Amino acid sequence: MSPEDKRHRLLQRGEFDGGHGRYAYYETVPDLAVMIELLEFDSDKEVQPKQA
Repeated sequence: MSPEDKRHRLLQRGEFDGGHGRYAYYETVPDLAVMIELLEFDSDKEVQPKQA
């Protein structure tokens, strides 16, 4: 479920690190008293080695 499903308006979004990540800010202050920032890093999508 995205923040917009709860009717939180998207304020800004874009890419960073040469297109290897994305960000988005949602207007959540009236409901939560904080602003939500979502970050996605392409490196986090890569298969991670198993920990011993």
